[in-house]
Amino acid sequence: MLPGMRSMMISGGNGRLLTRVFLTSGTSWTVDAAFNSADNNIECIGGGGGGSDSGTAAAGQGGGYSKIVNLTLTPGGSATYAIGAAGAGGNPTGSSGGDTYFNGASLAASSCGAKGGGTGITGAIDNTADGVGTTKYNGGYHNAAGKGGGAAGPNGAGISGLTTGNGGNNSGGAGGTDGGSPTAGAAGTEWDATHGSGGGGGFNNVAGAGAAGGNYGGGGGCGTGAAGGSGKAGIIVISWWV
Repeated sequence: MLPGMRSMMISGGNGRLLTRVFLTSGTSWTVDAAFNSADNNIECIGGGGGGSDSGTAAAGQGGGYSKIVNLTLTPGGSATYAIGAAGAGGNPTGSSGGDTYFNGASLAASSCGAKGGGTGITGAIDNTADGVGTTKYNGGYHNAAGKGGGAAGPNGAGISGLTTGNGGNNSGGAGGTDGGSPTAGAAGTEWDATHGSGGGGGFNNVAGAGAAGGNYGGGGGCGTGAAGGSGKAGIIVISWWV
């Protein structure tokens, strides 16, 4: 049984069959017998950082994104991976999200990996140099009390909570709304209706806890006099064509 979800569809007018696997739990993937090392994408989003109390620190950063193309794997073999854990919201500060990586025992030793989002971040944080892959984008940040940052995704960096907190260069999930009853970030939809780069959680700018980020990798929003919202865990997406 594969962790996550598997879907198949015809891609475009050339008749090629696309197989896509979403990994959202577990630690080892048995390489599919039909996996094509000559035509594939491996994509990772790191876990989103947890939000903090607005009086002490900033909201959570969205998880980063990395991709590698045409990774060679042996059908029937196994690939070790890790799904970046969601950062917990906290008072005074939350915790950082975990790194997501594929085909290795650590981020540095992997074939593809994305950094988890930080928490209590001040200023612009660029984690693109820290990921592993041929394409890398940083998660959206926040440098003051407010909405969590959106996760990076296949279409670009996450958007800062200073603006919309959207995932993936405004193509992912929308950031949550702020107020006395803040809302969670929306799930991203770049891969399908429920899988993509999540938006950042809303800021409770009245009193109470912040809202959670969206799936996958959205950062948690700030609370006021209370804990910030939690981030969301990361994801690995494996796609190949035959």
